[in-house]
Amino acid sequence: PFALGGGAVPSDAAEAAGRPRTKAGAPIDVPVVSSLLPSLLEAPNLISVAGSSATDMSTVLEIRNRLQIQTHVASVSRALSRLAPSAEVMKTVGEAALSLGKADRAAVYLRQPDGAVTCPWSRGLSEAYVAQVMRYAKAIADGRIMDWTKPDFLEISGRGIDGSAPLLYSDVAALPHGAVVPKLTQVEGYRALANWPLTREGEILGLVSCYYNAPRKWAEIEQESFRAFCLAAADAIDNGRRYDEQAQRAADLEVFFGLSKRLRVAQNPEAIYPILVGQAMDLLRAEKGMLFLLEPKGAGFKCVYMAGLPPEARGEAFPTSGSAFGRVAETGAPYRTDNLGGEPLPVWLNAYRSIGPAAIVPLRSETEIIGTLALGRDRGPAARPFADPEIRLLEGIADIGGTAVRRAKLFQNLENSYLQMVLSLARTMDARDHYTSGHSERIAVWAEEVARALGCDEAAVQEIRWGALLHDIGKIGVPDEILRKPSQLTEEEWVVMRQHPVIGEEILASTDRMRGVARIVRHHQEKWNGTGYPDKLRGQEIPLGARILAVVDSYSAITDDRPYKKARSHEAAIAELRRCAGAQFDPEVVDAFRRVRGPRRRQGPRCPAANAPGKGRGGGKVEQPAAVILAAGRGARMKSNLPKVLHPLCGRPMVSYATAAARRAGVKRPVLVVARDGAALRAALGSRVGYAVQRRPLGTGHAVAQALPGLRGHRLTYVTYADMPLVSPATLRALGGAVRGDVVAALATTIVQHDHRFGRIVRDDRRRFVRIVEDKDATPEERAIREVNLGVYCFRVPELRRALRRIRANNRQREYYLTDAVNLLAQDGLVVTVTVTDPDEAIGVNSREELSEAERAVRRRILQRLMESGVTVVDPATTFIDETVRIGRETVIHPMTIVTGRTVVGPDCVIGPGARIHDSVVARGARVQDSSLEGARIGDGSVVGPYAHLRPGTVVGRRVEIGNYAEMKQVRVGDRTKVHHKSYLGDAWIGADVNIGAGTITCNYGLDRKKHRTTIGDGAYIGSDSMLVAPVRIGRGAITGAGAVVTKDVPPRSVVVGVPARVIRVLDGKR
Repeated sequence: PFALGGGAVPSDAAEAAGRPRTKAGAPIDVPVVSSLLPSLLEAPNLISVAGSSATDMSTVLEIRNRLQIQTHVASVSRALSRLAPSAEVMKTVGEAALSLGKADRAAVYLRQPDGAVTCPWSRGLSEAYVAQVMRYAKAIADGRIMDWTKPDFLEISGRGIDGSAPLLYSDVAALPHGAVVPKLTQVEGYRALANWPLTREGEILGLVSCYYNAPRKWAEIEQESFRAFCLAAADAIDNGRRYDEQAQRAADLEVFFGLSKRLRVAQNPEAIYPILVGQAMDLLRAEKGMLFLLEPKGAGFKCVYMAGLPPEARGEAFPTSGSAFGRVAETGAPYRTDNLGGEPLPVWLNAYRSIGPAAIVPLRSETEIIGTLALGRDRGPAARPFADPEIRLLEGIADIGGTAVRRAKLFQNLENSYLQMVLSLARTMDARDHYTSGHSERIAVWAEEVARALGCDEAAVQEIRWGALLHDIGKIGVPDEILRKPSQLTEEEWVVMRQHPVIGEEILASTDRMRGVARIVRHHQEKWNGTGYPDKLRGQEIPLGARILAVVDSYSAITDDRPYKKARSHEAAIAELRRCAGAQFDPEVVDAFRRVRGPRRRQGPRCPAANAPGKGRGGGKVEQPAAVILAAGRGARMKSNLPKVLHPLCGRPMVSYATAAARRAGVKRPVLVVARDGAALRAALGSRVGYAVQRRPLGTGHAVAQALPGLRGHRLTYVTYADMPLVSPATLRALGGAVRGDVVAALATTIVQHDHRFGRIVRDDRRRFVRIVEDKDATPEERAIREVNLGVYCFRVPELRRALRRIRANNRQREYYLTDAVNLLAQDGLVVTVTVTDPDEAIGVNSREELSEAERAVRRRILQRLMESGVTVVDPATTFIDETVRIGRETVIHPMTIVTGRTVVGPDCVIGPGARIHDSVVARGARVQDSSLEGARIGDGSVVGPYAHLRPGTVVGRRVEIGNYAEMKQVRVGDRTKVHHKSYLGDAWIGADVNIGAGTITCNYGLDRKKHRTTIGDGAYIGSDSMLVAPVRIGRGAITGAGAVVTKDVPPRSVVVGVPARVIRVLDGKR
């Protein structure tokens, strides 16, 4: 390096500057420079060096300028050589460009790996200007920098210019008229512009743009320096990307580690599902998450967990075919879409219409696909699609989750198998001694009742129940000669016997789910005063479950026959428990047991099954009511193979109205009494209700008796009929409210004006209820009574149980009537009536004529509810709308319209006249006239018909017009497209702003007997009577002549005519 004012110039700056020369290329006189430069640096005033020649002064200034620039470049290069995140690098590059280029404004534009272009940093530029620049950024995506001197940038974007040279515009006002730069200048107001490419190994990463408020030119040294800066900046940007990738990998690994750790802690699949979906939603910033598992033997999908969607979206199992979820499970390939709700979806996925961007990946366990994991974001213009890195992250999460789910399911199956084995052993222990056969099951019922009476939560109740079932499992280690010894045990034998709680604990403690049960089993022989075994615990040290088990086990030992003693009475057992309370037993537990068992009553002849072994006897009640729905009737008058209560009523099975009314009245899980062949009802309703089987048709009282086991733990129960669909929740709640104080039952009555089959209400002179007499057993005088029993009741469960034991089949039908139980309760004056004023609630269905009457009544309710909510129904008499349909405000329904299934009609629509819509969605402001829609989706403001037929899988965009007699199936139609009359479109994707001429047909069924897709690009014009033979693509802006038969793909902006169609012209951009 040469000396500068007595100091050494840094070697990197000297090398960058090269050997000193003048602008003209002449060698510089170094001694002269050395003599002049100190003075210039100390006081850069030309007077102080006036003695020097002009040539030497110019040379000195040039060297100083060059050295200053190169020193600045070197400083920036050092700053950029430091490894840093991309965001920090962008800021450094941008600020350095402002300083080095002496610019008024600057921006950095980058090409992303997927070809998109972004502006990660800018200063002094408006958002509107940057947005306009991005419109012209395709050249960067094509691997070129932008030449903005051409009038139409998009026309030359594929050619561009050499990426190694900058584009410098000294005065943009002097550029040709119509060039892009002057147009953009109008937005921002700059005069000069420099676009510097960022290149690395021959690839353009982006460019740095510097903007100047006044015209200017760039000296050679400035250009050389900025090129050197851009090379360093490109390296720094590439390093920043690598830094981000490594940081992301580290973050992903941390996520996977944390997720794996959390999933390892989860002990069952139900605990894994929310962790897996919730973690994925948090990481990928999604508003909706779904986890689907394949059913065994490929029977379909089941949504096992979901978040961010309404509960009804979960649904039951649905087929794998016909949806993106199924395709992912079948192919194993991830699926990404920008608008899931806008795609053709089967009817059973209508609840997913609110999802915009979505990502679906397979859930794998090793090499097997067991389901899918899906994330979604809300629809809307601001919705962000899922990027490739996000898909990869979701796949990683799904792989970890799939392994965890499979592991948990295997573990759960092993645990269940182990528990079944243990339970079998416990039953084997009971069977070893016929004196104690059924002992464990009996005390399990009592222990459960006592636990509920003491306020234990459900988990604790079940733990105590299992403890009672398995408390003697350890006796498997006790020899028979000790266990079945008919006399008292010796001290040595007691040592062996006292080991059975410890052995039982060891058997159970090997599974996590049974560790709490194991503690109960170990300590069930402890005593309140600390003298029990095996650990001599006392008082509250003994687990509550063990204290409960000690009481109920002792009660059983007292009241059961044993080899060494005879059974004692219930009263004697209770007295013994009370005597030992505070010493052997927890006094509070003894009191609770006395309450739930109560005094034992003498039992006489009873209705079969009304007092079956092991059923509850009151006590331990909860306030939530139960409901018994009678559905075992054969319905012979319906003349149908379908069970009567499954006949559809305004879009729903008849029985569903009774179950829905019970739930709205506060019942969690109604109990349905079905006949022996009730498989169809079970298949239709699934696990949403409980079931009791009436194997022989012995009357309504006998039917209710079969449901008593399902009422254990409830204080009140409603009783109603599945073939009375119009009984309201309000009526049920009124009956429940009437059962208070001394009242133990309430029944609903109504006044009829004509002869009726219902039982008559007999009252005394003071209008008090006396009894119900069935129509078949009534005298002529009793049949003249107009007040009838609706057959809807509310009972206190213990009193109902006792009354059912007392009824007899001493009537003409030889059946056990439920009304006889009501009459028995009424003898004590404990029954009241609730009058129902709505005559529709009395409608029962036993024939198709009565089914039609019920249909009319339900339809009246539906239309009334719609009109009260703001829907106009022009003619209710000719309008048929299912219970499951939803319609928005300000919509008008014209006559002769049928809307069924799970159809959703938005606000401000016009439907009909003559429309039939099933399982479809009609968005805001759409019109459907004299047309049929099945599984279709109509966008905002679209018009359909008259006489159009839209079949399943049809998705119509916004402001679309579909003409007379048009038919569609499995078609997607873009916004503002027009489909004219008598066209058939099947298996087609049609873009926006397309014109489909009259009589157009997509020939989608090929000679290979498979259906193929037709794709029509945006802005295409399909002439009348065109036939499009699939598979075929019509490019953007293409035209087919009238009558053309198109068998091959049509390029964009081409005109085809003839049979077969051929290209006759390529459009020049003007239609």
